[in-house]
Amino acid sequence: MKVTEKRFRELVSEVILSESRYYGMSIQDVLAYLNEFSNHQWIFLDLETTGLNNPLELSQGQLLEIAAIAVNPNDWEGEPSVVGVFNRKVELSNRTKQREAKDAADTAALEQLIADLKERVASLQKACEEANISEEDDEEVGDEDPCEALSAVEQELQEAEKKEKKRKKYWTIPDVLQYTSYREIPDRWDTETEGVLEVDDQWDQSYIDEQQAINEFFAFVDQYENPVIVIQNAEFDSEWIGARFMRKADRYPVIDTLRINRLFLTPMLKTLAAQGDQAAINFLDESGGRSGLANISKGFGLSVEGHHTAIIDVKMTLMMLSHAIRKLKENPDLNIEAEHGEAIFGREVTDDEGNVVRDEEGKIKRKGGEIKSAAGSKARRKWWSKKYHSRAQRRKRLKRKRRREEEAAQRLTQQQITQAAIAKQGQPSQEMEDEFEAMLWRQGAKPTTVSEDVKTQISREELLEMIYEELSRGDVVFPAESSKVKDDKDHFPINNLKQARNALARASQYSKVPGWYDGSLTDLVKTVQRKVKSKYSSIKTTDASATPRKG
Repeated sequence: MKVTEKRFRELVSEVILSESRYYGMSIQDVLAYLNEFSNHQWIFLDLETTGLNNPLELSQGQLLEIAAIAVNPNDWEGEPSVVGVFNRKVELSNRTKQREAKDAADTAALEQLIADLKERVASLQKACEEANISEEDDEEVGDEDPCEALSAVEQELQEAEKKEKKRKKYWTIPDVLQYTSYREIPDRWDTETEGVLEVDDQWDQSYIDEQQAINEFFAFVDQYENPVIVIQNAEFDSEWIGARFMRKADRYPVIDTLRINRLFLTPMLKTLAAQGDQAAINFLDESGGRSGLANISKGFGLSVEGHHTAIIDVKMTLMMLSHAIRKLKENPDLNIEAEHGEAIFGREVTDDEGNVVRDEEGKIKRKGGEIKSAAGSKARRKWWSKKYHSRAQRRKRLKRKRRREEEAAQRLTQQQITQAAIAKQGQPSQEMEDEFEAMLWRQGAKPTTVSEDVKTQISREELLEMIYEELSRGDVVFPAESSKVKDDKDHFPINNLKQARNALARASQYSKVPGWYDGSLTDLVKTVQRKVKSKYSSIKTTDASATPRKG
């Protein structure tokens, strides 16, 4: 399935989900916003995918697991009531299986190579030490210098370790499958938290087709009245659902718990901590001041065992949001404007003396922030697309570009023909200019406006004769003035790709030297082929086109 950057954005913003940006809201505002969905069924969703840190996985990878829990929030005053559970694991596609096997084989081979090199380095180090001792005792040493060999093997080991470090920077398919417990059943499906929610539906250890899993998920959502989708990091999951779904989906409102944490909960806690609130200080110590699912869950004292298994992550999101809303309700009037703004625009950068640092344009330098994070994500996506775009697509694009350049280079423009007319007879009139444009359109050249200083009064017949002469001639293999031409006429025009291919075909069809040519037939054919290739490198010539009567 071919998915473009534009299609990603369309699926996320127009087809799958429509979400609030939350910018500029106070705690009261966001609580009022969430209260608008009090009569809705809240569908908590989480996906596991093969694309943890590579945007191109959207088109190359696949979903691994889809899990959701439908709840009645009960105004978030007490524990929400679970009304439905969805959990499906997706069967690996043939492509993913091939990638898994290749990644596993490459990893094993690299690890074995490093182990062998380390063993050889240890052996050579010992041999080198013995050789040095032998030299001191004036004993003869073998032909191979172990110390020189040691240096070469150590260099090879460094290169292998560098390659392994680079490989570990990005997840392989086996890494992802292990990280997401794809083939495992977690020890506990119900996390032990204060006020445990009972989730009875468990994975039945079967794997189904990706499209079937997505269809079943939307069927699960559609059975509830007024559903609202709740996701931790909605941009990631909604992009995946949009990119992998094969048909248009319904539109649902969405609540992004990551943004609620980042723009409201964490700013509120930082504001309270600045005021000396010990509970807020302890929370930030546990969460590290971050807004991720595991970080906030640890701050609330919730278990994170089984994290990155979809069904457990869904439940963690549910419990975490329940605690977060209650925490926000405890401080509805707290002014978090400063911390909220820093969460959006980033924290001001200061020097060693505490002065605010400004850039060359006089703007305050900032570090972090959601806007900068989004820009960084866009830049990374662009980098990935440029680096890993398939070679076949690059070749096709380059071939099209070269063909356009070649055709444009050979197309006579109105200005060039006007200059040729001036060189012979002077400047054309407005009437002739109109005829000029009509001629150019018929010949495939795009006309441009002729300025007043290049107009003249010449006859229509004279101008048309010059136009026809220039257009019909263009670039030829054998011009009339060539010493090889006897009849003072141009032969084999190659003004475009069609004419160039025709010239190759016609030249190779001669059975004897034409009367107008002064030379051998082989020379004629090879000259045509050479000039065509020099002008149109994209044309592939064959041996037949260089042999008379073989084209």
